[in-house]
Amino acid sequence: MRPLRSLQPSGTCESLRAGRSSEPSHTVCAGRANGALRAGLTLRAGGAGRAVLSVVAGGTLRTGGAGDRRTKSDIFGIDNATDVLRRLRPVRYFYSDSFRASRPSYPVTEQFGFIAQEFQQVLPDSVVQRDDGLLQLNVSSLVPYTVRGVQELITRVDEQEAVIEDQQRQIDELKAMMQQLLDQQ
Repeated sequence: MRPLRSLQPSGTCESLRAGRSSEPSHTVCAGRANGALRAGLTLRAGGAGRAVLSVVAGGTLRTGGAGDRRTKSDIFGIDNATDVLRRLRPVRYFYSDSFRASRPSYPVTEQFGFIAQEFQQVLPDSVVQRDDGLLQLNVSSLVPYTVRGVQELITRVDEQEAVIEDQQRQIDELKAMMQQLLDQQ
């Protein structure tokens, strides 16, 4: 792999190759978009140079795959997302010393995430086994479940607010009736 050259904010990109593939495995870019300075990193894996992760400084995150409706078939809504989310166990952890010994670039600091074996029990298609035997998560699969879960919770809150408003109206009517009875005495 050759070293990166210094990038200028003029819209330049630098691609790097790793392994036997003729496709670039990493692309680093810097430039201007809509007058704002942007820097980006794309990591590629899998066949045909499929982008696994693209990050652009300034808040844009794109993961592999096309979102266009024309690329999809057999589309179904997600139901009971809160039940799925309830079964997931977010954790705080540190990478073990034995794991980091062979991967010194991994951080020493506390991390946040999931245990792949547990995650696999809930969303099995979102966990794959890497070439080294370790399990890898596709946490981007959580986004639609999270959005649907929030929508489900909003619906529940709206329904509960309607019940509370009705109960408050009944309480107010009962108070008025009680006051009328007390006033008649």
